[in-house]
Amino acid sequence: MVSKTIDLIHDPIPGQNIIEAIIRKSKDGAMKCDKLYHCAPAMALESIIKNKEFWLSNLADVNDNKEAERIDIPEYEKSYYVASFTRNNNVSEDNWCEYGKGDISVLFSVKKDWFKKSATFMTLNNQKIIGHDRIYSSFGSAHNERIDKFKKGDQAPLFYDFFAVIYDDELNTTMQTSGIWNNAHRGYPANYINSALSGIIKKTKGECKRSGKEPYEKIWKNEKEVRLKLCIKRMGKDNLFGVYYPKIAVPLNDLAFMDFDIRFNPKFPASERTEYINKLYTMLPRGSKITVLE
Repeated sequence: MVSKTIDLIHDPIPGQNIIEAIIRKSKDGAMKCDKLYHCAPAMALESIIKNKEFWLSNLADVNDNKEAERIDIPEYEKSYYVASFTRNNNVSEDNWCEYGKGDISVLFSVKKDWFKKSATFMTLNNQKIIGHDRIYSSFGSAHNERIDKFKKGDQAPLFYDFFAVIYDDELNTTMQTSGIWNNAHRGYPANYINSALSGIIKKTKGECKRSGKEPYEKIWKNEKEVRLKLCIKRMGKDNLFGVYYPKIAVPLNDLAFMDFDIRFNPKFPASERTEYINKLYTMLPRGSKITVLE
């Protein structure tokens, strides 16, 4: 329930004004960022450049367990995929450890317009499920085709956008809002589901937990996170609540990595850095530029 400063009595749809304000603030925050930064193992950057695609993880697998638990409506619980970035061009030691997954890791810049509005589901062993790759920019633009695909049992694309995470300890951030809808001077109990809220709001701090690692308390707001978020789910009558795919691949356009920044993990051996940069240049088009941040 979104519980902060909502006047449900006077909203024609319960909670919509504050929900729309939250979404607008989140999108505006992402739009202000010319460059975003992603921390990953050095081999992952090589793979991204080689294959010209970025992998998004299912939101149910994020490292904030409480956040995953907030997606409490079965119809949507397996539908969300995110790629996480930061506005920082430098990160803390725990981020290097968690996201870089070791000393041989890098922080590199990306631009939002590199990402194409399409996606392909991936299985646990990274095999692609071909044939369900059309993505729309909004719920409204997809509405008619969603209905048609529902009848056929096909995958139904919902939305795709960049969101700056809002850190707020007072907001209760499940996707469902309950309240009173005032209609013809009579109050009626009402529920309003807005799935766009998932993955936008986080507590300022909380338990960080990765598979196979001991959980620890983390200050989430220090991450200054921006997410590419995509929602897509199966609409067929035989499988209404969706098939779980752990990842999806989003392709990149021809401008990707023509000009970008890179920062090495402080523990990345200095003697190997030049060799790594030269290796990246062999994978990039002629005229590409890599700026190494010190």
